[in-house]
Amino acid sequence: MSESSGLALPLIVHWPYRLKTVIQRIIRGRRLPHDSKWFTNVSGNFAVRAHVASTEKGLRVWLTLRRGWHSGEYVYSRLAVPVPENARWRKAYRLACRQAGHLAHFRYRFQP
Repeated sequence: MSESSGLALPLIVHWPYRLKTVIQRIIRGRRLPHDSKWFTNVSGNFAVRAHVASTEKGLRVWLTLRRGWHSGEYVYSRLAVPVPENARWRKAYRLACRQAGHLAHFRYRFQP
């Protein structure tokens, strides 16, 4: 009898902790950032950031382009990103981040 109670006690004690960690992982997975980090090109004067927002019509996805060497001379512009109509939030965010990375690292890699 002591063997069975010895095995059950750690399970009973750790059960609420395990439930709490599972719930935290689920909630954390749903709270993704609405904007990505800045993807900067090699020369450092061009950066791209992806944004995703939910609207009544669906998802709105755009890229913010930043040109300039320091905050005093930054010039910002926006570029809309087409995503499939049936795309969910996570897929749209991933596509926008991929496009931002490609713009910074391939298309405008050495832009002066």
